[in-house]
Amino acid sequence: GHCRLLAVQQLIAQGEDIKAVPVKSADRHSNEADRIFDQVLLNSGKPFTLLEQAKVFKKLVDLGWQQGDIAKRAGMSASRVSQILDMLTLPEGVKAMVVAGNVSATMAVKTVTEQGGTAAEKALKSGLEAAKAEGKTKVKPSHVAEAVAAVSDDDKPKSNGDGRKTNIRAAV
Repeated sequence: GHCRLLAVQQLIAQGEDIKAVPVKSADRHSNEADRIFDQVLLNSGKPFTLLEQAKVFKKLVDLGWQQGDIAKRAGMSASRVSQILDMLTLPEGVKAMVVAGNVSATMAVKTVTEQGGTAAEKALKSGLEAAKAEGKTKVKPSHVAEAVAAVSDDDKPKSNGDGRKTNIRAAV
C-alpha cells in the first residue's frame, strides 16, 4: 500500500481529482504483529528488498517474536530469517551499496562475515571500482577476491633490497 499511497499523493499534488483509492482492510481482531506480517505476506506489488524485509522482521522481534516463529509464519527457515536480520548489522557503507544495487545482499553479508566490517567495506568498494573499470555496475565475487588478495598482499613481508624480508607495516 505505501507505493499506492505515494502515487495517489503525487497525483493529488498534480491537481488530479481522486475520488477513491482501493484498499484491503484488516480483520478487526488483528493485532500489530498481524499488520506487520501482512506487509510481507500479502504484498502483491513491488517486492520488498532484503533490507526492507529485515526491517519488518526486526519490528516483529521488537514485539517479542522469536526468529523461529517468524520463520514458521513467513514460510521460510529460521536460518533464512537470521540471515535476513543480519542485513541490519552491515556497516552503513555496505548497506548503501546494497540499496544502490552495486552489491548483492548475499555477497555483502558473506564478505562482512569473512573479512570483518571495515575490511569488507574496503574490499567491496575496491571491487566496485574494479567493476566500474570493466564497464559494469555490480560487484562480482571475482572483484571482491581480487580486492581481498590485494589487501592481504599488503600484509605479506616485503624484501628490503638486501635479500632480507621485512614487514612494511611493522617497520612503519
